[in-house]
Amino acid sequence: MGLHAFDAEPGHCALYRRALGDALPPLRGLGDRWNVLTAEFDATLPEGSVFPGVDHYVLTVQTNDAPVRRIDDPRFSAVAGRNSLSLQRPGSGGSFVSDGPVRYAHLYFQQSLLCELGDSLGLGTDAELEDVFALNDAHTAKHVLDYVGRAADLEDRPSAIEMDSRGYLIAVELLRRVNAHAGDEPRPAHSLPPARLRRVMELIDNELASQLRLSHLGDEAGLSPFHFARAFKQTTGVTPAAYIMRRRVERAVEAIEGTNLSLAEIAHRFGFANQSHMTRKVKERRGETPGALRAKRR
Repeated sequence: MGLHAFDAEPGHCALYRRALGDALPPLRGLGDRWNVLTAEFDATLPEGSVFPGVDHYVLTVQTNDAPVRRIDDPRFSAVAGRNSLSLQRPGSGGSFVSDGPVRYAHLYFQQSLLCELGDSLGLGTDAELEDVFALNDAHTAKHVLDYVGRAADLEDRPSAIEMDSRGYLIAVELLRRVNAHAGDEPRPAHSLPPARLRRVMELIDNELASQLRLSHLGDEAGLSPFHFARAFKQTTGVTPAAYIMRRRVERAVEAIEGTNLSLAEIAHRFGFANQSHMTRKVKERRGETPGALRAKRR
């Protein structure tokens, strides 16, 4: 499905804009190959606010206390409030009303994500989710809000692979909690064979400057992204995102101490968002800033 481009408003956001009759704030965050992207907005939902169905899942977490009701379907009699989860499946719309302004965080994801994860939870490759409204699940709500918070963090920008991993975590929790037939735990993770692990680590070192993705690394290991992430941690003791950041810092420090490249060039060469991002990460791991390391060398 390709990476999501945030320089243009997606069609489903235009639908929300028309339904709300108000401007929708800019999208924030990173997309991945399932279009797991984020949006946040405040709005009062007048009686009969109708949201048309779209071609993907819409997961909503309410972040304030305004009571919200879904009035188009008698199955949903509960009233939503702070940290309530709601889910609309592809093609499913809904009609809602709120008692005052309501604040939402949205995640959007595709059926293909669930198909990939279904096998690991014993649901087969056709796993689906049904509509949910006003589900009280503080644990999953926290992971959604953490995703949205990281997506909006402009100072310590998340990597694409971190957001991939967070998206998987949320989707797995939804499958477990919303689908009554889901297993309690995924199948046990297996270790990566040494030759595959070596190929993955070589790929990471060769492409530190790029936005590495779980799907890319999984292809190199011959595994789905989800199974690769679990196998990598089982083998190395750290997540792929943590390992990549460690290698970025290690390679950056080598360049700081052993070359005359500018700090900005080093940050770019090894995949940091900018020089200040590199400075923060190097200091976290080495206890000194890049400038201090270079001054010691001189």
